[in-house]
Amino acid sequence: MLCFASVCKALWQYLQPGLPDTSDTVVLAFSPRQHDKATMTKSPRVASAISENMSRKEYVRSYTRSLFLAPYLREDELYFADSVSFAGSRYKTYIKGADVAGLEVFRFDVEEGRWLSESGLSADGNPECVITRKLADDIGLDAPVGKSVVYNNMPITIAGVISGIRHAVFEPPVPALILSNNLLNPSGMVEYCFRLEKGSYDRFSADFAGEFRKLADDDIVPTLFDAEDTRRLNMYPVMMKLYAISIPTVFLLIFALLGTFGVVQLNARRRLEEFAVRFAIGSTRSRLMRDVLSESLIVTLISAVPGLLLALFIYDSSVWNVCGVGAALLSIVIFSLASTAVPAYKVSRLSISKALRYE
Repeated sequence: MLCFASVCKALWQYLQPGLPDTSDTVVLAFSPRQHDKATMTKSPRVASAISENMSRKEYVRSYTRSLFLAPYLREDELYFADSVSFAGSRYKTYIKGADVAGLEVFRFDVEEGRWLSESGLSADGNPECVITRKLADDIGLDAPVGKSVVYNNMPITIAGVISGIRHAVFEPPVPALILSNNLLNPSGMVEYCFRLEKGSYDRFSADFAGEFRKLADDDIVPTLFDAEDTRRLNMYPVMMKLYAISIPTVFLLIFALLGTFGVVQLNARRRLEEFAVRFAIGSTRSRLMRDVLSESLIVTLISAVPGLLLALFIYDSSVWNVCGVGAALLSIVIFSLASTAVPAYKVSRLSISKALRYE
């Protein structure tokens, strides 16, 4: 039951909205080796030049610059968080920067309105933003497009709503507000993200190394992330826990299947005369088979009652726990019927003369 509840919880978290499409996507990040004024000034300029050159490669489909938007690069507490105001109340949210190409690279699910425009301004002249469904729900906005929130004493018009953003694969969506890059102070945290043609990562890596050697020096430290590899690495701790729980569970289910098969087979042999008499007085073969299966099913359900009662005290009523307990019960029933199927079939095919030869 613990195994099924854990798997259902992980699956439920994975299927929540907010996972960007990281296939064939790479992220470049640059950081100065020294934090003196000259290096801090040069680093963004060199990083931008290298990224612009890389964006012109024939295998690059789209390219975007973002701030705190690329997933799986840092711990949750290292993402920039602030508060926004609406109707006199303040709400904690994660602030992110993007440009018009961000939607094409990460393929967020736009539920209402649209993505950021090239200018980053709405029709009323105010800066525009895109918010996540989680932030809209926290604020209590039913139709958020066109309404304004206040950030940093500045009214921001909501241009669209996306389904969600997640900082980790198995974490829930976070409340987030996405602004145009030019409204935020980059502070050296710019992420250069590229969507490539399938199978182009090695070419991109080689070309990037060449561009870096031409335009940069040892004062700048580059980092190249394959976003899909980063996603898998982010999943690793949870997946290892699931494997550690699932492998013993599989062996226990196999042993239970074999044990139940042996018990039912032995019981059927001891009751051959009873089955033969029942068949002789008019019971059909299919009825005998159903009786054996139903007896095994009833015993299984009765034996599951203590576990179900224990689950009421261990687990809460969340969706994944209910699904996990239900899946555990269903698997036990299936294994019980599977282990009983062969003995039940043999009972339905017994020979009356052989079964009653000692009567």
